[in-house]
Amino acid sequence: MRRRSVLAAATLALSGGVGGCLAGPKTGGSETSDPDTTDPETGTPTASGTATASGTPDGQPAPDTYDRCPRLVIGVEELPEPARREVETALAEGAYETDGELSLPHVLDPEASYLEPGGENGDRYYRATIDDRNSTTRLTLTEATPSMGSHPLSVESRFDESVSVDVQVTYRPTDEVVLKASQSVDPDEQPTLGEFDRRLGEYRATVEAGSVSGPITWREAEHRDPLATVVVGPEGVRPEPRAVAELVSCTDFWEQ
Repeated sequence: MRRRSVLAAATLALSGGVGGCLAGPKTGGSETSDPDTTDPETGTPTASGTATASGTPDGQPAPDTYDRCPRLVIGVEELPEPARREVETALAEGAYETDGELSLPHVLDPEASYLEPGGENGDRYYRATIDDRNSTTRLTLTEATPSMGSHPLSVESRFDESVSVDVQVTYRPTDEVVLKASQSVDPDEQPTLGEFDRRLGEYRATVEAGSVSGPITWREAEHRDPLATVVVGPEGVRPEPRAVAELVSCTDFWEQ
């Protein structure tokens, strides 16, 4: 009986000792925290640690400190650095997005001005489109031809008698006929033949008036007034001289 009691006690003691070793001491475990998802430069929280364009970086002027330049065509290289970066990104990647405020609409009117990249894209122009979606502002650029709007074209006769005048105007970049008109014109009369959208670029007009005819060519450009009058007479056909417009400097609107 004693032997069995001793064996039983030894077995219990061994089981308790082994059990204690397997369980080990109780600990509080180790606490973990989410990885730092804060932008180290701006202090702005980011999703899954991904940086997003947000706020105004140190040393960069706030967007509303600029004034809008009223020019029709503005070179991308002329833009202040924050706006230029937005445009160059949109050109390269198809769009620029930010959860902050865009600088571009503060330096120009997106509905009135066109952007000219220059360089290899010197003959291309773009219009900016800005969309606000939830908390994200998106800038995209669409290729477009700058326009000075619709303006009339008239004919002035220097003949001593009435003549029939036929005019056809073609926009050379696309060979599109933008105006076609026929009209009887009395001496010293200056009737309007019609009006058309004055896109920048070269135009060609074929004119027939009485015994004279001939083509005339001209360019519509931001620094000149639109062609308003074609003069016909015994000496032939010619465009009326146009005034040269003095363009403002955009830097005057953007200087800080």
